[in-house]
Amino acid sequence: MKSFLRKNYLLICFYIIEAFLYASFLAFDFYNTGVAEYIKYSSILLCLVASLIIFIFKKSNFCALFTFLALVFTCVSDYFLLLAHDNSTYILGVFTFFIVQIFYFLIILKRRNFDKFKLELLIRLSVIILIMIICIVIKQNALTTIALSYFSQLFINFISSLFLIKQNKKNAIFSIALFLFICCDIFVGLNNLTFNNQTLTFAFYYLMWLFYLPSQVILSSNTYFLE
Repeated sequence: MKSFLRKNYLLICFYIIEAFLYASFLAFDFYNTGVAEYIKYSSILLCLVASLIIFIFKKSNFCALFTFLALVFTCVSDYFLLLAHDNSTYILGVFTFFIVQIFYFLIILKRRNFDKFKLELLIRLSVIILIMIICIVIKQNALTTIALSYFSQLFINFISSLFLIKQNKKNAIFSIALFLFICCDIFVGLNNLTFNNQTLTFAFYYLMWLFYLPSQVILSSNTYFLE
């Protein structure tokens, strides 16, 4: 146990700090203060730093690199969605989350040795095209189209990640992180459908971050245990 703590002290410090930030913004959210938003963003930036350190530690590992790049775009997305306070940039925040899922798709392919790449790419493109056609037919805006396309890729990533568990049970860590990511986005969708009900708006917003930060902490550090 002592050797484990000495060997992984930086990772343990990362988890402890994230746990402190997590508890802090969950408490501040009850008081509806702007401080909570900055604590939330700081926690995501810390995930980015952790992923960079792990990438350096892993000596240019492919999956560690793409995890770091995914976290870069995650930070960009969260800036637009959390701190910008400008509806005109909201679509950019969602689009950069779409890019995040491309990086996680590449990580999944790498861990599968790029097996069935063409088939999975065809499925993903077909789903996006279908979503675009449906949105055009029912006259949905660009934000809705991008949001549905992004969520479809997140969901497919989660399903694909489940097949990785057979080859290495440690891949379950990655699947759990994506599942928590999905839970967060479900509450994001519900939050946008609350029809100005303040109680529901607060509840769904609170649940979004209850799931979101754990997903990012796991995603940022999962390559440490796998490669």
